[in-house]
Amino acid sequence: MIPRRITLFLSIALACLTFAVGLAAVPLKREGIVKRATDASRASTETIRSGTGVVAFESYVQEPEEKESRLWAKGTVKVYFKDEKYHFRFNYETKRIRTTYLDRQGKKKEEKIAEWKPDDLAIICDGTKVQVVTFTKRIRPAGCRVEIYDNLVNTPTVVKGDLTRIWLQHVGLDRIVKTMKQDTIQITDLSGGDYRLSYEHKEKPKDRIEIDVSSDAKYNPTRYRMLLPGWDDAHEECSAKWKTVGDVWYVTELVMTSRYRYSDKPTYRMERSRYRYETFEPNAKVDAQLFTLDCLKIPPETRTMDRRPREKR
Repeated sequence: MIPRRITLFLSIALACLTFAVGLAAVPLKREGIVKRATDASRASTETIRSGTGVVAFESYVQEPEEKESRLWAKGTVKVYFKDEKYHFRFNYETKRIRTTYLDRQGKKKEEKIAEWKPDDLAIICDGTKVQVVTFTKRIRPAGCRVEIYDNLVNTPTVVKGDLTRIWLQHVGLDRIVKTMKQDTIQITDLSGGDYRLSYEHKEKPKDRIEIDVSSDAKYNPTRYRMLLPGWDDAHEECSAKWKTVGDVWYVTELVMTSRYRYSDKPTYRMERSRYRYETFEPNAKVDAQLFTLDCLKIPPETRTMDRRPREKR
């Protein structure tokens, strides 16, 4: 027979264990998920103030009449950044563009997809403007051209930032929380520490956004989808993989897919880009000279073209 004192102790211990298990089983509240996700995104942005690395990239395009996607660009790029300043140095394996050929009278003769891989390509963003420096024997007489843009988004290149910042700016959790009411965000428990945040587009209520966050990535976003009414596939479908160095979380792999619909065609035009850090050092020391043209050897006869809007020149 078990003494009464021991029985009472066991009952209390069992009750405490049951209570603890019950607490662990209680799902996070709506506000808790949204706050954890936004705090994680903000922390990932703020903790990485600079960095150096090598990004491998591939871009594919599939036209409505095509059965398979075709490779559009492939290569690697060395990335250096500090705050809002960037330096990219591209090494293309292939870079294809749609080229229009003219006859002697200047009229359109034919259109082809041609290889246009530069010998060297550097992009320098000093925080106020972006300078794209292309080196190729096709450019005469200097073999070099400098183009000026107002921001990285408008430059005709496939990599336009650090992968973590590209991803978090695209998902925009901070912006969502600031502009939307919490009760308009639907939370779905996907199990295993994964949750889905979904909501209607503020300016286009019929469009729906889905953002998945994962506890394995400290509640950073791992998937993004934009769903349009009447579409069989998502307009945008993106995913990210995360790594951590100490207490710094960063995106190590990113896949971004966009689909566009033509009114006269039943299928979609698809564009897909894949990015992967081969190496990355967060908060590395970066030479300030990399954010000026002084780090490059610009031939004296190089032509400069300012492609910024006139009011921004």
